[in-house]
Parts: sequence; C-alpha cells; structure tokens
Amino acid sequence: MKVLQLCFIVLAFTACTRKEKTPSDTLVIGIAAAPPTLDPRFSTDAVGSNMAGLLFSSLVRMDEKLKIVPDLAESWTYKNLVFEFKLRPGLTFSDGSPLRKEDLLFSFKEFQADLSPHSSVFKKFIRVEAQYTEHERFVRLYLKEFSNTALGDLTLLKILPQKVVSQYGKDFYAHLVGSGGFELKKNSDSEILLEARPGYFRQSHFKKVLFKVVRDDNSRFQRMYKGDLDVVQADMPLSKIEVFKTSPRFEVFTGPGLHVTYLLINLRHPLLKELPVRQALAQAIDKESIIKYKLEGYATPASTFIPPISPYYDNSLQAEPFDLQKAKELIAPYLKEGQVLELKTSNQASAVENGKILSHQLEQLGLEISLKSFEWGTYYEDIKRGQFQLATMRFVGVVNPDIYKIAFHSLEAPPAGKNRGFYSNKSLDPLLEQGEKIENTLASIDHYKKIQRIVLKDIPAIPLWYDQYVTVVNKRIKNYVFSPNNSFAFVYDVDKIVGNDEAKSSSH
Repeated sequence: MKVLQLCFIVLAFTACTRKEKTPSDTLVIGIAAAPPTLDPRFSTDAVGSNMAGLLFSSLVRMDEKLKIVPDLAESWTYKNLVFEFKLRPGLTFSDGSPLRKEDLLFSFKEFQADLSPHSSVFKKFIRVEAQYTEHERFVRLYLKEFSNTALGDLTLLKILPQKVVSQYGKDFYAHLVGSGGFELKKNSDSEILLEARPGYFRQSHFKKVLFKVVRDDNSRFQRMYKGDLDVVQADMPLSKIEVFKTSPRFEVFTGPGLHVTYLLINLRHPLLKELPVRQALAQAIDKESIIKYKLEGYATPASTFIPPISPYYDNSLQAEPFDLQKAKELIAPYLKEGQVLELKTSNQASAVENGKILSHQLEQLGLEISLKSFEWGTYYEDIKRGQFQLATMRFVGVVNPDIYKIAFHSLEAPPAGKNRGFYSNKSLDPLLEQGEKIENTLASIDHYKKIQRIVLKDIPAIPLWYDQYVTVVNKRIKNYVFSPNNSFAFVYDVDKIVGNDEAKSSSH
C-alpha cells in the first residue's frame, strides 16, 4: 500500500513539474522557519547558528569531519595554559572596515557578558591580549586552569565589529556587519539572501545563497520536487524521503547527527519533582514505535545526552524501558483526580506532531496532558525563563561532553544558564566541574561515563532519540558531502550544473 501511495505521489508531481529554474549564480536552500535572530551573540537555534556561521567567522571552526581547523587564525599554539593564535593578514568586515585589535578584544567581552547564552563557556578565559597590525597579528588567551573543551568552545565565538555593535546595541541584528564569507542583503519572513564577499579568504562558487522559508511541510516537499529548491537539509518531511530516493533527479544523504531530542522536565513542579513520577513518564514513552511509525526509522532511541558518534557516548547504558504497566504502578500513589500536566512545543509541524504522540502516550498513565504550541520566539523565551512543566527540546550539535555541565549543573539554572529544568545534585556538581580539567583522554571518557550514569538514574530530563540527518539535494548540485555537524559550510564546496534555460534565469 505504501509503495502504491509513493508511486501516485511521484506520478502526480511528474505530471505538473515545470523546468528547474534556480539561477546559476545562486544556491537556493529550503528551510522550515526563519531563525529568531542572526546576531551570533544570542543565536542558539540550529538554523540561526549555522547561518550566522556564514556571516561571521571564528578564530577556528569545525570541519565536516568534526576536526578543529583554522578560520580567521592561520595557526595556533598552546603552552602553559596559554593559546596563541596567528591571524590571517588583510582581514576586514563586510562593510569594508579593517579588523582592529579592539574588535577582537570586544568580541570576547561580548561573549563573556552575563546576558550571553554562552557566557559560562567563555569565562574560563581570564585574560585576552590581541594585536592586529601589518607586522603583528595575534590573539592570546589565558586560561585559569586546563580545559579540554577550550579549543572547541572557540568555534562558538564570532568576531564582531566593535563600532557597529556599540552603535546599535541589541538592535545590531537589524544592522549586521560580519566577519564571514557572506554578507546579509535581505532578511524577511519569506527569504534570507546572502551575498559572497569578494576577497574573503574562503570563496564559494556562488555569488548568492538564498534561504527560502517554506513553513508548510507539504509545500516544502512540492517546491523541492518541482526544482524550486536546490537543497533541503534536515527539514524535509521524513514521510516524503522515499519519493526522492526513487527519483533519478535527486540524491538523499543520511547519517548519524549531533542532535538529541529530549523531554524537558521542570523539577520545581510539585508532581514532577518526584523521582518515581519521572520514572513513570520515561517508561510510558514508547520510543521504538515513535521512531518506526512517525520518524520513518530516521532516528535511534536515546539513553544519554551524548550522541553515539561521540567517543564519550556510553553504549552500556540503557534508558528506562517501555513498560506501561510498571509506569502506572509507579505513578499511582502520586496521582490526583483531574491531574493535568502542560506539554509545550514550538508550532513547527514536526514538533506539534511529536507533541501529540507524546501526549497520547503519557495520558495512558491516567494523566490529562494539555498540549500547547507556540511560535518559536515565544516558546523559547518561556523555556529560558523556566515557564513550562513539560516541553520538547533538542540539544543541537552535541560534540562536547560538557553539555552535561551546561545543562545540569545547579549554578546553570535560569535566568542565566541552560539548566532549564532546575535540576540540582550537589554531589554531581563537583564532577561536572572536574570533567573539563582532565587532560588524559581515556580518563576523561571514564569520568563522563560516570556522569552519564548519575544523570540517567536521576532523570532530570528524558532523552528520547538521536536524530539522523537527512538531506535532499537536486542532482544539479555537485560535490555535496554529508557532515555530522549539519552546518551550511557546504556552500563553499558545492557547485551547480545547469542547462541553458536555467543559466538565462534572472537572479533573485
């Protein structure tokens, strides 16, 4: 039956497909929602962070193999708790202004500020020195103590133009001047247009990259199939992937990713603070069925908050197994008549659908689940302030095991931190603090496995599944390479082969 449905869809769209028409000098990428902000100081969602990575550069970046490589820095050394980065010559911002040492110092100050969602990560650097002249081009970073995450953390820090940010403050997002390979030309609810910067040390084959915002899943599928889009990365409805796999006009890339979808729990709630209740919630969720029937198999059940692709992942751990009867027994002493729990999700279609399934499964415990969905900006603000009971969330781009410190240390609770469930375990805190100070890799792995076991037992949040990345690429796009970090850095490497009709198409 499923095969017949797929055949019908393919035939229907083949009949009405018009000529592929994306312009030759523009790479067109379909996305499900516009990012809340492109200001790299405050961007934490996957699309916004990845797009900001094209507009702004870091000292170092992570490549498609998750290796730290030079970006604005040509090279670096480390000795006696000091990193020294040698910078490339002739660096400028997108308005043409030259990079100054003041910009370098200012950038660190902004990312260390209390209002920054990254502040706790960068406060490990106790002093910053910089110079940027014709003869001296360096940044020196002084650590208080050894940190095995410091170099990777620096991929988050983007170099900002001090004068422009100081002029506009929080409104900098509307006047972006960046240090990256592209500059922002248009930012609307329906599309975001970036233009390549001439003279940038890393050049794309494309003059422009156009992000088309197509919120409706079916519309995004149609526009990709008709040829209006070149690439849809991690935003294609999973139920439509087989259609593209059976078409000779597309390539589908899949692989393990770095996202962990989980159920966030507010431990200040009088019911949810009880461990047996959280155990019951975990055992009432049938992850295998959700993955098989809703996610089309493009995920694996999660037991920890570190994905299997990481060397820190503990494959010996088993999450609470699905056992509805045992779950009912666990929660029974805590249930009251008319007990209602609110589950919040964003209003993105896949998030709402996941919320419906989770609500249905949790209601089998005798609870009433009130499902509420919100526009992403409103939803995220509620999460950051701890204004929720249950919420579906994702840890994005998890490479560093220090995610456990960021998400579960008692001092990382809102409003400043990301321990948004208000979890507190005083015996765990010292272990979290010690983790990044361990120099021996094997000892560090063993240490984080111990941390994973403690958190798994306490259930401050419920890991649901590890997302697999699925990217659909029109075959006119060449040299696309799958990367576990799911960034947009591929725009520098891909090329487009077009026919005569397409080459004559006008640019957006």
